[in-house]
Amino acid sequence: MEHEDLWGEKPLAERSESSAVTLAIRLLQTAAQFDSATGKARPEDEIFPTVAMITKEGYRFMNDQELADICKTSLKR
Repeated sequence: MEHEDLWGEKPLAERSESSAVTLAIRLLQTAAQFDSATGKARPEDEIFPTVAMITKEGYRFMNDQELADICKTSLKR
């Protein structure tokens, strides 16, 4: 995350919600490949990671449909 914040396309605080969630999902999938304790989300089986959006107004958990839509585009090569 620090690498992305410092040298990524934009600092993390300036990214859109969709961009932030995409990055989080990709990082979780990468971590799961190297660490068996991370657990692997399987969008193809409708098993999604738990993702919460935290803002100055508070927080909310993303629902499965939101995550499914993002996974369709963010996990493609």
